[in-house]
Amino acid sequence: MSSVSSISPSSLFSSLRSSLLIALTVAYLLGQVCAAWGWVIFSPLWLGGVALLAVTAWFCGGRGLAAFVACLLLTFSLANAALQRVIAPHLPPTHLRHLALPQQVTVEGWLFREPERFPHRGRLYLEALRVWQDGALRPATGKILVTVHSLSGPWQYGDVLRLCCAPWMPPPMRRLSGPWQYGDVLRLPLHLRVPRNFHTPGSFDHEGYLARQGIYLSAFLWDDTAIEYKGTRGGRVRSWIEQARRTIGAFFDAHLDSQTAAVLRALIVGDEGRLGKNLLQAFSRAGVVHVLSISGLHISLVAAAAYGAWWWLLGRSRYLLLACTMPKLAALLTIPPVLLYAGLAGGSVATWRSVVMVLVYLVAIVLDRQEEVYRSLALAALLISLLWPGAVLDISFQLSFLSVLSILLGMECFSAWWARLSERRLLRLRPRREWLLRWGATYVAVSMCALLGTAPATAAHFNQVALAGLFANLLVVPLLGSAAVILGLVAAGLVFLHTGLATLVLFCAGLVTRVGTWLVEWIGAWPSAAPHVVTPTLLELGLLYGLLACLFLHSAICNPQSVTCCLCCSLPYSWTARSGPGSAIFTMTCGSRFLTLAKATPR
Repeated sequence: MSSVSSISPSSLFSSLRSSLLIALTVAYLLGQVCAAWGWVIFSPLWLGGVALLAVTAWFCGGRGLAAFVACLLLTFSLANAALQRVIAPHLPPTHLRHLALPQQVTVEGWLFREPERFPHRGRLYLEALRVWQDGALRPATGKILVTVHSLSGPWQYGDVLRLCCAPWMPPPMRRLSGPWQYGDVLRLPLHLRVPRNFHTPGSFDHEGYLARQGIYLSAFLWDDTAIEYKGTRGGRVRSWIEQARRTIGAFFDAHLDSQTAAVLRALIVGDEGRLGKNLLQAFSRAGVVHVLSISGLHISLVAAAAYGAWWWLLGRSRYLLLACTMPKLAALLTIPPVLLYAGLAGGSVATWRSVVMVLVYLVAIVLDRQEEVYRSLALAALLISLLWPGAVLDISFQLSFLSVLSILLGMECFSAWWARLSERRLLRLRPRREWLLRWGATYVAVSMCALLGTAPATAAHFNQVALAGLFANLLVVPLLGSAAVILGLVAAGLVFLHTGLATLVLFCAGLVTRVGTWLVEWIGAWPSAAPHVVTPTLLELGLLYGLLACLFLHSAICNPQSVTCCLCCSLPYSWTARSGPGSAIFTMTCGSRFLTLAKATPR
């Protein structure tokens, strides 16, 4: 208690000032979270709270602390206002959202994203150019998500579509019967409406998810037979990238079985539409579904491979070794391959967020700041939130930063524990055995830290905790996340150079992918691979992460009493007792007001 009570406002201010970037990032993220919860910054309650906090900071810490608090409050306000502009935007007069929706209209537009094709549906991302309403043609703006029950046409990014459903419209110029490519201008029928959510507590915020992408309209079609070709539109560079993605995907389909090709498509070109429902469920239960999404793991792997390759190649030159700083030069030359792979992977928001994280670290190497990993992580989160307001609300953002942060904190504890163990046990092995032992222990510790850091978030979003992920990540990530990605990228590059070599490398990539997929299906079939849990409340999430902070951090408040308190308050939030066949199942939820009793069916 003495150590806690000895903390003065001046010492607290000095410690916060040394971590100004981290404090600003936390304030910015909190501002956007509060905006999503409906807390408007210019409400009377907010203004009164700001005034009270500023006066308290002035009296407790003087001008310095008051200025610091004012800076945090300004950052909070800017973040809140930025997300408010996304949730309730000021749309131009030509935006289709101003129509009396739902309404049946004819829209002509172009595909600003490559269509998503799934086994039983498809999605077209359309940006409006013109609209026909009551027989009149006028310019139009607005992005529309068009869900097609049966997407059979070869629609691609850059296609311009006309959606016609009124009886007075002229007959279509041409039905889809040819192999249309990227940039085609097309026409098809729509019934515009405003995106809406299922108002079930805790359900997915689909409306907010689309708004953060600038999409404020949606429509549904049973099929795409009414679409007609009208012209071309789109950027030349993006057109080349999309054509390369289609060529690589077609090469995979021609030389591999359907399941292996689907997995490699997801790993290399970011196309997850061909993955079956059972396979996705197996990846989710095994706790390795993050391998399929091109995010931090794949971007970091490509960056590390490019960095090592540039280092080795440039190191052959004596002049460069003497004239340049090799780490900085290799870091700068790593940026183009990372950007190229991000574009080849489809350029989704989650992929570009990972690119920002990797680029921040590469720039830190150039500026000799690579040791400041926490500031680099905070800067990446701040830049991502500035570029994509509301990104903190996406589960991919949360899991990415939670896993990285927990690994960083956990490995600091692991390194200190390993050093103490070596000294206490007088661990003196041969250098190779000691290296292998430490490498294996570090590998297991990284997987455990990532699981601990993301388990509460996955419980909140998916109502399950993939306990098998601790074991599955040790086997699947080296196969699918490393070997298959490297071999698949090499094969993808050789497609445009030498088809024979590409086929040989793709055979090896397919073999590794099949082994990894079999492991995922085997682990995912375990009865207790991913037990279901009750959705934790915000208080319970805070207690769970408070427990992790007590385990990872070394401070005055991280004593055995606080750990015991967090453990007792957070772990019993969901308790499920299951007996044998014919007995009852009892579920007790501390954070809700109901108990569930269900009788199991005898076998």
